[in-house]
Amino acid sequence: MSKYKRGSTSIEYLIGLIIVAVLVPIVYTSLRLLIDHNYFNDDAQDEIALYQLRKAMLFMENINVEDGILYANYRGEQIELITSNHHLYMTPGTLIYFTDLDEGYFVIENGKVYYEYKREDVVRKRVVAHE
Repeated sequence: MSKYKRGSTSIEYLIGLIIVAVLVPIVYTSLRLLIDHNYFNDDAQDEIALYQLRKAMLFMENINVEDGILYANYRGEQIELITSNHHLYMTPGTLIYFTDLDEGYFVIENGKVYYEYKREDVVRKRVVAHE
């Protein structure tokens, strides 16, 4: 009789079946989490947009708000920050700060410039500059 057996035994098949039975639920749960995970985080994107907007506001002079639209001189040019077509953007040009908005407008209160916007029925009001 040979020292080494050829083939496999039912114990080896049973161990393999147990390993597969343990791994299948783990793999399934991991894949479900990947599929359900929202890779785009609106709050994080809003904070980035606010940072960029605040930085641009540092270079603005003669800030004025009328009917929710911000008017200012930006690097020697008259600009408008306006919410239209679900975006907050600077004109002239097409510099977009916020996207997927239901509505948004600027207000000046107590010497501060606020941007108030609504997305998915949640209203947020953020300070963007001081007068």
